[in-house]
Amino acid sequence: MSPLPSIVPFLQVIQDSEFSTAFRESAYVWGIVDGVHVIGLCVFLGMLLFWELRLFNVGVRSASVSETWARLSPWIMVGFVLMTVSGVVLFCGEYNLVIQVVFEYFVHRKGL
Repeated sequence: MSPLPSIVPFLQVIQDSEFSTAFRESAYVWGIVDGVHVIGLCVFLGMLLFWELRLFNVGVRSASVSETWARLSPWIMVGFVLMTVSGVVLFCGEYNLVIQVVFEYFVHRKGL
């Protein structure tokens, strides 16, 4: 048995909160936040792809690597922030049994 306490009661408190309940019962908020999450993911990964292509000298060759990074890094950060904030909101809105099982397995069985 792992000396770490179970994380399931904490997750249950999050799920039972007023915010989580209002979020789940709203007709449009879930879709809007999910859409923002997907847009953030696309912006983050798309700009990161352009950056990687430039590093491999496949992308835009007319700009230097530092110039390309200066142009793309703000967009990468915007995508990351959108993706992270909306992901936390989605997680707090509804965690499910799969997440609970994964946490229990890795925290208690593997001792992480």
